[in-house]
Amino acid sequence: MKAVLSLILLLAISVFNETGFAEKTVSASAEAASGSVFGTQRPSLIFYVPGVQMRYQDTAQQTRELQNHFFYSMGYRSSNQIGVSLEFGQQQEANGNSSFQVGRVYRELTLSGQAPFVRFRFNQILDHPVDLGVGAKVVIGYGESLVRTSLLGDSRDDQSKQNSILGLGGFLSFSLHSFVFETDFRYQTSMNYEPNNIWMGSLKLGYAIDL
Repeated sequence: MKAVLSLILLLAISVFNETGFAEKTVSASAEAASGSVFGTQRPSLIFYVPGVQMRYQDTAQQTRELQNHFFYSMGYRSSNQIGVSLEFGQQQEANGNSSFQVGRVYRELTLSGQAPFVRFRFNQILDHPVDLGVGAKVVIGYGESLVRTSLLGDSRDDQSKQNSILGLGGFLSFSLHSFVFETDFRYQTSMNYEPNNIWMGSLKLGYAIDL
């Protein structure tokens, strides 16, 4: 909860600074030969192509292995790379034969916030500035699963209740012109996960539209 409140405070400070009520404290003297330590960008909306998450968790065969989950996402990023994003994902798996089969559909909706610890801007790369950010990410949301059991043509659905999702981790973002590449590594917990606590990483590519 402290991490969530700290992230909300950082987002509020970012919005406050962008409205012009606070003075900018970063000067051009921070620039190095290859770029500047505190590169700034225009606030933007980011639309991502379907991304992939890699999760180490149990399968329908009750074996623990690395699984790929696909998700859809969009987000907002401030001028100093503090951002929020909304993600929706769905995963299906089945096990059995023509007589008996057990299938599972899992859906989740999460809201994540991220704040960079270190930001760099590199110049003279393909005639466009390149922005790099490394920082922390907090994730909240909910998930639910549907288990369908089929026996000789008869099926029964068992749907779980919606359970909360909490996560904490780090991220790396890379921006060139309007294209954004992000990767993160996090530890998430939910009663719908098997096991309840899992390690996961994600990759996503997006296009930023300046506001």
